[in-house]
Amino acid sequence: MVDLEALQTLVAAQRGKVVLLDFWATWCAPCVASLPELAVLQARYGPRGFQVIAVSFDDADAWERKALPALRRAGWTGPAVIARDRGAQNAIVAWLAENWRSELPARYLFDREGGKAHEILGADAADGALAAERIGTLLP
Repeated sequence: MVDLEALQTLVAAQRGKVVLLDFWATWCAPCVASLPELAVLQARYGPRGFQVIAVSFDDADAWERKALPALRRAGWTGPAVIARDRGAQNAIVAWLAENWRSELPARYLFDREGGKAHEILGADAADGALAAERIGTLLP
């Protein structure tokens, strides 16, 4: 479980890589439908210095029961965390939001220096081609 500080630390630990934070929840059908894409993006861009981190906005007590099984069914084996509580979710949204108001799905790309580079929201966040295009602009 993460709060804002723990998530910021997790992103900072990836410095030197392009990072995609994928915000999702099991109750969000487009989110769950786009989960298999995480493994595809990681396999495609990981060797070039890219890391996906899946961040669930489910209730924390749903991690073992719902979120982890959904990730496993989607083939995701990479880093994944769940926001500790609603307060943590709100703090994370406040940290990242340009236009985000906590709707899901949402994706945030960070450049190799750890700076926020792209905000991808709603239907755009479920569009794998758009994510790939944005990732490609940040990698050599």
